[in-house]
Amino acid sequence: MKAISVVSVKDFKEHATTIIRDIIEQGKSLILTKRKKPIALIKPFDKDKEAEMYYLTSQIGKLLKDADITEKEAQDALKAVRKDVYGS
Repeated sequence: MKAISVVSVKDFKEHATTIIRDIIEQGKSLILTKRKKPIALIKPFDKDKEAEMYYLTSQIGKLLKDADITEKEAQDALKAVRKDVYGS
């Protein structure tokens, strides 16, 4: 298991570039604190594919919401596309 760093919001603001580089290059996770209380966990994606899938699905979600497409309509469309793409 890789070490988890603990960094305050203040320190993160001052050293964000270096901290993010460490997360990417060394695979380190980070607990972000505010007034000595943990507020967030920042960690690298395990694989490039995982990051890409997360990004794509979040963008699709935003587009669907902006287009006022309901969850049911989105699920029905996904089922149709799944058949076209995967044949099942």
